[in-house]
Amino acid sequence: MAESSHGRAAAACLAAALIAFAACVLAPLRPQGTDTVPGRVGAVAVACTGSFDLRDVDWLADMAAKRQVPYYALAADDDRLVSTFGRAPAVLGAASMAFLAPGQRVTDRFLQRQARLAAAFALALATALLCLALLAVAAPPVALALSASVALSCAGSATLGQALWQQTPALPVLCAALASLFWGRKHRWVLLTVPALLAVLVLLRPPSFALALGLAGAWFVALRPFADRGRIALWSMALAVLAAMPLIFANLQDYGTPLPAGQAIMNAALAPQGQAISLAPSRWLPALAGLLASPGRGLLWYAPLALLGLGLALRVRDHFVRSLAIGAVLHLGLIATFFRWTGGVTFGPRLLAELIWLCALLAAAAGAWQIPWQRKLLAVTMLWTVAVGLLGLARFDPRLWELRHLEQPAALWQVADSPLVALATRPMPRYAIGDAPPGPFRYCQPRPLQPWSAP
Repeated sequence: MAESSHGRAAAACLAAALIAFAACVLAPLRPQGTDTVPGRVGAVAVACTGSFDLRDVDWLADMAAKRQVPYYALAADDDRLVSTFGRAPAVLGAASMAFLAPGQRVTDRFLQRQARLAAAFALALATALLCLALLAVAAPPVALALSASVALSCAGSATLGQALWQQTPALPVLCAALASLFWGRKHRWVLLTVPALLAVLVLLRPPSFALALGLAGAWFVALRPFADRGRIALWSMALAVLAAMPLIFANLQDYGTPLPAGQAIMNAALAPQGQAISLAPSRWLPALAGLLASPGRGLLWYAPLALLGLGLALRVRDHFVRSLAIGAVLHLGLIATFFRWTGGVTFGPRLLAELIWLCALLAAAAGAWQIPWQRKLLAVTMLWTVAVGLLGLARFDPRLWELRHLEQPAALWQVADSPLVALATRPMPRYAIGDAPPGPFRYCQPRPLQPWSAP
């Protein structure tokens, strides 16, 4: 019986991962946003030269020579050009570039497709790990349904699985931490890995700091019943230091600080009056309302499953679950302080993607499937979340809504001309767009992306 149960659990997680991967790679390939460019071209540089210097890419070197460095790149102290979003997206993407032959003719569209393979793998891994976490509190069918729902949502295959966002390599780390937390309540030594995973998560994705606080609180709660909690905590901290060291050294080399300061530097340069973060009610409250309810970016429209999971988790008496829910609330509040809380050109509330994955788990931890009225509400919110995610997966294109309303906060509250209505009703534009030179290029010979016409 135990072997049969383990088999059903493994089958559920494998099925969820395959659903996630297939959804990513079968969707139409369209531009996802300029934030994904350094991960894609950085992956080529890493695969070809082992370097994280974006000057190895000719067209970026030309821009730097003309002092037209794009916002997603920074000049390091040693004259390298490094990604604002860190090295992880390039490292993840390099594996998908490694199979290309030096001298091969490639286009930017082809590189987008290769990068998407790496993103799809990361999303499938995150889905399997979330399913594993769900199995600690739910039966395999529930774990499969919830993990697949999140993978098909606006926070999954429609965005993070389509390109190398900074969140893409960080997502499996978050899901691994959640799986360790939930199974650590039953097997205490699994808790050893949690601080290390949280340290890596924050160093990969600094805005996840508030979520990490909630997970750290749950970790302390999970440790409390064990007599040897002091020894576990001591070894956990040592493991966290070891896990953080490679990222700290990379940050020192790229940004001159042990912290992942690339985004902070960039945001300070782009924000009005250099104020990227603000708690002023006149700015914070509209942003919070927009993240919760606006037709352009609101969870209510894009992922009501997350609101249900968060609301139920805040009501339970289990301090472990409530700590995670508090982390989600803090994360929501933190994103609302950001001057670009909309996430720029993207589908749905991308900056809340990690929260959506966590809150799906919270819905199960709060026992949403055990009470009839909650079970019905869970089914409805899951179906809506998946339907919206599939709409974005099949139809999202910046030309349909984003480029028409760029930098217009009031447009986020339009209903008749909201992103979802535009995706469902507007014909696909015929003009082409791109976030990088289209090529063709000669791959890795003699430089990572040498123009094809060059001798």
